Amino acid sequence: PPLPLCAVKSGDLDLPLGKPEAITLDTMGLIFESIFDSPDLPDTIKAAIARLHIPLLKLAITDPTLFADSMHPARQLINRLARAAIGLPRTTGWEDPVCKRIGSVTTAVRATLDRKGASLEPYLAELDALIGERDQAVRRAIAGHVLLVVEYEKEQHAEHLVNSWLHTTLAAMPAPEIASFIEKYWSQVMLSAALAGGTDGTRWHQDSTTAAELIWSVRPKDSAEERKRLAAMASSLLRRIGAGLDEIGVTGAERSPFLNSLFDLQTAALRAQAPIATTPPATTPGDPCQAGPRNTAEADTGPRILKRDGLRVHHLGVPIRPAPPRRRSPADWQVGDWLRFRATDKETLCGLCCWQSPSSGTVVLFNPAWSYAVAMPATTLDQQLGAGVAQLVSRIALFDAAAESALSRLEMP
Repeated sequence: PPLPLCAVKSGDLDLPLGKPEAITLDTMGLIFESIFDSPDLPDTIKAAIARLHIPLLKLAITDPTLFADSMHPARQLINRLARAAIGLPRTTGWEDPVCKRIGSVTTAVRATLDRKGASLEPYLAELDALIGERDQAVRRAIAGHVLLVVEYEKEQHAEHLVNSWLHTTLAAMPAPEIASFIEKYWSQVMLSAALAGGTDGTRWHQDSTTAAELIWSVRPKDSAEERKRLAAMASSLLRRIGAGLDEIGVTGAERSPFLNSLFDLQTAALRAQAPIATTPPATTPGDPCQAGPRNTAEADTGPRILKRDGLRVHHLGVPIRPAPPRRRSPADWQVGDWLRFRATDKETLCGLCCWQSPSSGTVVLFNPAWSYAVAMPATTLDQQLGAGVAQLVSRIALFDAAAESALSRLEMP
């Protein structure tokens, strides 16, 4: 196994405490100790950064601004080395392409820092390129997962629309046969319409109108004008009902009992008779059309796993009513950030925020080290960040955080 990484301090060289060289040595030593303790970096990356310990120590002795200037190129270099490695598993070895490139950069930088006045800009640019390439590759890899999420949430939203429509439509139903038909069959027609174009679509308008006319057609007709209207619309209504049932694959044998009942109910309506309560046609247990979309309160909007073509998405839930968009600031998370977040009560992950739904706000996060993507409501992510459970790890400047930790330790009595 590799030897543990150790930072050099003044005590290791028997330097008198309080001397400028000793203070610089101890400060840099504490900074590198903090870097070595980072829970987010693989040991290979820590070892690569460790190559720069002595060169940076020499630089700090001749250039004290290294500790004071957050934009110092050497500090920026350490920050970008860590940023380029975000999300790599702790066990990642040197054979990993990212580790190889970072290792080659630190080897070259170590030699460069030995030359007075040498610029680090080429290496900063190389790391920026590596960061951009890696992030883009992760986002490209997520295209199929995003499609899974879009389709699933579209289905969930369509079910919610149909459930709301059913609740209103069934509230004042004149006959149990009609209620049974609408709940069992026509709700599926409405679901197909919702998926095709939502409540503003032509099909939704046509199919909801057909349902409304079906309900009206079995109410008692007290006037000659109403009876005339029913007689005129009956054949058109049957054609539209038939077209809707064709759309969802209902066979002639399945629809025949209802159509017979409908004829009797409409005949009674023409005679101004109230619908006669009869037993609705029996349904076959296990029939996929036995019930329409679930009641809104019972809709499965909780966690589930989406699968297709070898892709998996751990979907953490769809809010029934997406939260209204809030005004975001540059300090907030955004697509392109790497976040450490809690996927379950027992699992914390680090992934790239690759995509956000413009309609539901759902966020898709991914890391090539996983065998799946994670989709979660934006409100959940906001809550985790607010509670300190989640972190914007790509916004953490490793050297700056380590320097702050070193300063606090130096100030301790």
